Amino acid sequence: MTKPLRNQLIALATLSYGLIFLYQPSDMLLRVMIIVATLPLYVIYKISGAISFLQFLHQLLQSVYQLDAVLLKGIALPLLSISAILSPLSFNKRRIIEIIAAFGLIMGFVFLYQPSYPVLRGSAFHLLFASAIAFGMATNLKRSMSIVAAAVVIMGIAFLYQPLSPFLQSTALYVVIPGMIVLAIVSPQKLWVERLSIGAIVCGLIFLCQPFWILLYQTGIQILLGGLIGFIVVAHR
Repeated sequence: MTKPLRNQLIALATLSYGLIFLYQPSDMLLRVMIIVATLPLYVIYKISGAISFLQFLHQLLQSVYQLDAVLLKGIALPLLSISAILSPLSFNKRRIIEIIAAFGLIMGFVFLYQPSYPVLRGSAFHLLFASAIAFGMATNLKRSMSIVAAAVVIMGIAFLYQPLSPFLQSTALYVVIPGMIVLAIVSPQKLWVERLSIGAIVCGLIFLCQPFWILLYQTGIQILLGGLIGFIVVAHR
C-alpha cells in the first residue's frame, strides 16, 4: 500500500468515525453508517476483506458506545482534525475538499445559531474547527480568503464585547477560532499574523491578571485562546 493511499484511507476512516462519535446514532443507523463508510473502500480500492470487516467494526463501536457520551465527543474532535489535515494532502482534487470544507463551515455556523436542537449546537465547534483547517489547506484563494478570515475574527471580537446579547458573547470564541485558523494558514503575511497572535496572547494574559475591569477579565481567556491557536497554526505552516 502506497503512502498516499494509506493517508486517504486514514482520512476517510477518521472522518467517518469522528462523525459517528460526534452524533452517536442509534444502533440501526450505526450499521448503515459503517456500511456507507466501508463499502467505498472496498469498491474503489479493492481492499480484500472489507465487507467481512463490517461486523467487527460494529461490535467494536458498540463497545466504545459504553463510554461516556461527552468523552466520545472529545475523541471526535482529534479524529475530525486528523481527517481535515490529511484530506488536502492526500487527495488530488483539492477543489472538492475546499467545497466540502466550506459547506462544513456554513453548517457549523448554522448549527451554532439555530435555536431548536442542542445536539446540533453541541457539534458546531467540531465542524468549525475541522472545516477551518481543511478549507485553509485546500483553498487557492489565499488573498481574498485572508481578508474574509480577518473579517470573521473582527466580527467574533465584536460579538465578545457587544453589551446587547449574552448569547453572542458566549459564541464569540466559536467565531474567532475558525477565523484565526484560516487566517493563519492562508495569509501571505505570515510575520504579521504571527505578531498579531503573540499580541493577542499577551493581551489575554494581561486581561486575566488585571484587577480593574471585570469585562476584560471575563474575555481574557477567549483572546488568549484565539491568539494561541493562531500562533500554533502559523508557526507550523
